[in-house]
Amino acid sequence: MQEYIKWYILYETGEFTQARLGNQLLKYDPIIKTVIVGHAKNKEILSFYKALPQYVKIDPWTDAVNIAIGKTGLTIKDLKFL
Repeated sequence: MQEYIKWYILYETGEFTQARLGNQLLKYDPIIKTVIVGHAKNKEILSFYKALPQYVKIDPWTDAVNIAIGKTGLTIKDLKFL
């Protein structure tokens, strides 16, 4: 995980889509196609990945939101953009 975080810090573009769903924070960089999911209260990274086309169902952001909804049991109405 450390190598990926270092890579992310080097190449992130600052063009983010960010939202909060319950205690989960989601951050997506559409330029380099990376997704970070973290826990707001614990300040921990839960998941970090580069969205590869062969694994994307809809688009990286929507897929990340749908996974977070499934894990939290919340709905799209609970999604708050930052």
